[in-house]
Amino acid sequence: MEMVELTSFGEIFKAHILQDLLQAEGIESVLQGENLNQVLSCFDIRVMIWEKDLERALNILKESFPE
Repeated sequence: MEMVELTSFGEIFKAHILQDLLQAEGIESVLQGENLNQVLSCFDIRVMIWEKDLERALNILKESFPE
């Protein structure tokens, strides 16, 4: 099983909100680039999930961040 990128954010608070929403639905996620973003804000934070959860996670993303 492989981890895939669900989305990325330039703002750390959005990445954490999405991670909390995913966790509430039983979807494990990892934030990549979080520390680098804190030092160099030009780097995005990647929200990584297991490939098997992609469809459910995309629905959560669309409902929570419709932009």
